[in-house]
Amino acid sequence: MQSLHVLSAVCLAVGLETRVSAVIAFMTLVSLHHRNPCVLHSGDSLHRLLLFLLILSHAGDALSVDAWMAADFPADALTGSPVDPWCQRLMQLQVSIVYVRTVWWKLQGRTWLNGTAAYYLTQLDVFRRFPVPPVVLSRFFTALVTWSTLLVEMALGTLVWFRECRYAVLVAGCVLQLLLECSLNLQLFGWTMLTTFLLFVDLQDTAVWLRVLADQ
Repeated sequence: MQSLHVLSAVCLAVGLETRVSAVIAFMTLVSLHHRNPCVLHSGDSLHRLLLFLLILSHAGDALSVDAWMAADFPADALTGSPVDPWCQRLMQLQVSIVYVRTVWWKLQGRTWLNGTAAYYLTQLDVFRRFPVPPVVLSRFFTALVTWSTLLVEMALGTLVWFRECRYAVLVAGCVLQLLLECSLNLQLFGWTMLTTFLLFVDLQDTAVWLRVLADQ
């Protein structure tokens, strides 16, 4: 089962028989998750849900082996054929809901309001990846990190929908997730959330960046 899942995931990543690969990857992932649900976390649940939505999407229509075999590459890979984005919107909404609900539940606790939550996170040996420098444990720094986390997460759930500030919010989100990944062992949670940021990148901007890379 693991080998089949890895094979389908590789095919999905390169866009080879994209929809079929997505179906197999989803089914094998669900099978693996149900072997021991007690070890799963929220990132696994989001991963599973987004993979299901990917089956219904137009993934594979642009930068993929499928597009290349259909003779639509590279022209459509840069411009993209017009498609109904409803599935992508559902995935974007799900990501926004994750962050908004995260902030909502954090605000129900006293430590996030008084700015001490970041301190307690650094004291959890089960999650701590590296020893934390003493300066990070200061009252000022822990309050700064705690409240900045709330602001960035709320922005990822709301302001990311506005084009004027979208990329600034996404960059802040990347910095937040990478800092968490460096300091805490959260398994694949951080990387799962990082990949969801690609859902908010406009196709036109992607085309511009690809042309710049092609000209280098």
